[in-house]
Amino acid sequence: MASEKEQRKEDIRARQESEKLQAQLQDRIDTLTDKAKDYDSQLDVTSKDTAEMKKLLTMIQSERDETLNLLRRAVAQKERMKGDRQRETKEATDKFEDLVGKQKSADNKVRELLNSVDTLLGKFSLDKEDPRSQGTTARSTVAVQLELMKIRDSIRFLLKANESGEAPRQAGGQMVKKGKA
Repeated sequence: MASEKEQRKEDIRARQESEKLQAQLQDRIDTLTDKAKDYDSQLDVTSKDTAEMKKLLTMIQSERDETLNLLRRAVAQKERMKGDRQRETKEATDKFEDLVGKQKSADNKVRELLNSVDTLLGKFSLDKEDPRSQGTTARSTVAVQLELMKIRDSIRFLLKANESGEAPRQAGGQMVKKGKA
């Protein structure tokens, strides 16, 4: 019986140690389970963050590409506009130079006509002073001479108006400056 008692005590002690060890193991399992849950939670948050970052990076790349395309198009458009402006400026300059050349040519022709009228007037004046002129011819010569003088004066007026930049207009056979009637 004593050995049974001892055996029993030994069994109780072994059982208590076993229960104690089991409790320690259970605590250790609970601690490790909590840590695993924490790691899973952190891993889940990290995965979500990574997925969100990937989404954001994709969106940023898309916006960057779109911005670069817009910049390229803007630069190309600016180059086209610059070329268009240069071409328009050159065309306008060419047209202006052409107009100036035509104006000078027209002025020279008017001067030639004015010189011809002056020459004719001079001849009529000489014919008028010539005693051999007849009376009827003299009267028609005076009328032609007056008409030539009007033409000459109109031409001079046109030349002066062109040089001063004002555009004359004709009203009732007389030349009138623009704005006055």
